[in-house]
Amino acid sequence: MHSFNFASLSLDELKEVKLDLDKHIADQVAVKRAALLKELRELEEIGTKSEPRAKTSHKTYIGPNGKTWKGRGPKPAWLREFEEKGGNLAELII
Repeated sequence: MHSFNFASLSLDELKEVKLDLDKHIADQVAVKRAALLKELRELEEIGTKSEPRAKTSHKTYIGPNGKTWKGRGPKPAWLREFEEKGGNLAELII
């Protein structure tokens, strides 16, 4: 864990740091949630003998606050922001 000297920051600087941290936390939660949902779906398929599902040509991506994108049309703003921050689109596939 990193150690920071928050005492030297002004109130406005502290508020800015908090906003940045909240955004990073939300991004990490979205990535973890997507990974867990993917793992859950894989586990649900183990041992089931249902008929094969029809394959779709587009994947579904899930982001912060459960927002989804089906891979059709322009990318939504939350997805563009995620990629601009170095996020890997494959991490959001469900």
